[in-house]
Amino acid sequence: MERIALSGSFKANYSRGGAVRKFDMTPVIEELATETACTFGLDIAAIDLLFESDHFKVCEANSSTGFEGLEECCGINVAEHLRFCA
Repeated sequence: MERIALSGSFKANYSRGGAVRKFDMTPVIEELATETACTFGLDIAAIDLLFESDHFKVCEANSSTGFEGLEECCGINVAEHLRFCA
């Protein structure tokens, strides 16, 4: 999902009032997020990415994450889509 900060705010966290919208997963995003989580030994993680031209940069890896925004904007049950590091 993509998070959008409220007007005049730097924070885009859903739990702090930021808006969320669906953002389609690409193979590049999936690989970057999965490799980042595995690098840090995180079985469950939220990987925040920043847009840079036509690619992404990892901003942070969260080991304690909320799924409410993702479930609301994408209409999914996150538990059904969890992947674990090999």
